[in-house]
Amino acid sequence: MSRDIEVLSHLVGSLDELIRKLEKSVNENKIDEANSIKATIFEINKKIIEESA
Repeated sequence: MSRDIEVLSHLVGSLDELIRKLEKSVNENKIDEANSIKATIFEINKKIIEESA
C-alpha cells in the first residue's frame, strides 16, 4: 500500500509540473507543444486511474 501511495504521489507531482508547462505553452501560443503536453497528461491520468483501482 505504501508503494502505491508513493507511485500516486509521484504521478500527481508530474501532473502538477506538466499543467504549469501546458499553461505556459498555451500563453505563448505554442500549440504543438501544448498538444504534446496534453497527451502526456492524459497518459498520466490513465496511470493514476489504473493505480488507484
